Amino acid sequence: MSAEMKVIVARSNWRIPFRENLAISSTGNYHGFTPLRMLMRHCYGYHADKDVEIGLSQTPASGITVLGNLSPKLFIVEKTKDIQRLKELAHALVQAADDNQVQHLLVCSFDNCFKLNPAIIEAVFDGFLNFCDGKAIQRITVPLSNEDNYHKARAVLSRLRYDYVVKKYKRDELV
Repeated sequence: MSAEMKVIVARSNWRIPFRENLAISSTGNYHGFTPLRMLMRHCYGYHADKDVEIGLSQTPASGITVLGNLSPKLFIVEKTKDIQRLKELAHALVQAADDNQVQHLLVCSFDNCFKLNPAIIEAVFDGFLNFCDGKAIQRITVPLSNEDNYHKARAVLSRLRYDYVVKKYKRDELV
């Protein structure tokens, strides 16, 4: 993890901070009341529907579709509940952000989950924390509007940060 990179869990209010070098990611579930549908209406408007549908139909093996023609850039992440695949997708998302010179990533895949599975959020956060060394990304924000989900995610993130620091300290001590 780069010295300045932060993974943050934030309470969601659906105000997107439009910053330079910002990208937004969401799970590729476009039908119904989903984070991707909310993002499309709130950030991009109806003119981007066709771009999203084309992007969803052409998902690469990495599982990350990059819509760089939208502002901010939109990364559509393959939908899965497989824990190992989630870690791979978290790695691929950080790599896609790095490839596109993204410094701030807003991960909107979990905001309308009624009951967040701690194993899923742990896999995603672990993927972020253990793949950010040497990357341009400075901040990953995960907005959560459900109070219970927010506290679960904060607890998982706190434990993972501690594990990461201990592992890094031991690795540096061996050198």
